[in-house]
Amino acid sequence: GGGNPCSRYATSPEGTGRFSRAAWDEASVLLVSHKNYCGDRGQVSTINFVTYDHPQSRLQALLAGKIYGYDAVTMGNFDQLVKRGMQIVQRDPFSVMYLGINQEIPVLQNEKVRQAIELAIDKETLIRKFFIDNTAKASQFVPPKISGFNNDAPALGHDPVKAKAYLAEAGYIGEEIRFYYPLNATRPYLPTPEKIYAEISRQLTAVGLNIKPVPVDWSAGYLQKVQSPGDHGLHLLGWNGAYADADNFVGPLFGEKNGEFGYQDPQVFSKINRARGLPAGKERDELYHTINAQIAATVPAVPIAFPISALALSDRVSIYPASPVLNEVFTKVELKA
Repeated sequence: GGGNPCSRYATSPEGTGRFSRAAWDEASVLLVSHKNYCGDRGQVSTINFVTYDHPQSRLQALLAGKIYGYDAVTMGNFDQLVKRGMQIVQRDPFSVMYLGINQEIPVLQNEKVRQAIELAIDKETLIRKFFIDNTAKASQFVPPKISGFNNDAPALGHDPVKAKAYLAEAGYIGEEIRFYYPLNATRPYLPTPEKIYAEISRQLTAVGLNIKPVPVDWSAGYLQKVQSPGDHGLHLLGWNGAYADADNFVGPLFGEKNGEFGYQDPQVFSKINRARGLPAGKERDELYHTINAQIAATVPAVPIAFPISALALSDRVSIYPASPVLNEVFTKVELKA
């Protein structure tokens, strides 16, 4: 799937839960009540997951009554949903959206250039334009509600004048930087990637950076391209939390050298490895504070936002168990008669 090899189970999954798979193709998945399931069967007996590539298509399907709800509400259709009386259910922020920087690209090995990139980015404008209300500006990769969040993580702020000065100090002479961004994708941390790319690119170009756009369809292996060694200098991506621990955010991204960032800091690697083995408490939290500060200081990537994600539901849905880690159990969904 998406250019990656799949196991036999991945291409024909089956389990012993509340629902069994009745049909599956590239556009939809149909689940029906498992006749031999002995646990809580809930109210819903059939679920049809249908794919829509664009936010406006999902909105129109909901308004037309073709679906009862959809995920990944965007700023562009938030007001329309409210005006039409649709329910909006928000999840607590449990992801981080960032601009990745690949230090395997020679010009990006210069810390001053990476700092200039951070200084060029106006996070508040990006959040105001493209993210739902209550989305918080990020200066690190650990969300605020997670133990290990560092209230004093260093951040350079937004200063285009200083960004230009840093580029001059670094001896930057207009080397081209390839900026990858995904097409036809909506992620909880990246609701409208094409628009976000356009705004960030504008901000970077304004301070004198030579940006080369590289759009890649999500289904054509975008993830693989930006997470593997290659010519990507900058890229848009994010991280969804799987469990409430600082290691789940900094470990996979910065716990070892990888093809996404080309980041090499043995001291940080060692501290992350030590922190994940400590019991919960003050010593562990303080070590993650240090880790967050060290990562922020050298700018291997620019954290931009801790996005609020939301679902849009029709008035047929009376209860939907929203979860920040997407553990949304359909036996607990209730519909009005």
